[in-house]
Amino acid sequence: MSTISSQSSATSILEWLTVKLSERLKVSIEEIDPEETFSGHGLSSAQALILMAQLEERFSLRLSPTLFWNYPTPLSFCHRIAEEVPAPLQTKSEQGGSRWTR
Repeated sequence: MSTISSQSSATSILEWLTVKLSERLKVSIEEIDPEETFSGHGLSSAQALILMAQLEERFSLRLSPTLFWNYPTPLSFCHRIAEEVPAPLQTKSEQGGSRWTR
């Protein structure tokens, strides 16, 4: 995937993840710092696994559950995930697939 596509995908994933983190942690989107660690935001391992499942469903991916710990900030995590997303980035809902909600 090209660098431009990866950056675009990372930005799309980061936007989605920021919204999901704010919902899960019950904080405003503005309080989510992409360079702060997930644990610094107060994300538990159980919450991380739920987000991982939602991410897999949303972007049609199969990911290692250790990615949250190997890439401990939203920014580093999204850049890593963008490497896995086929270009152009399409979510399951854009493809007419189901959404996983919890």
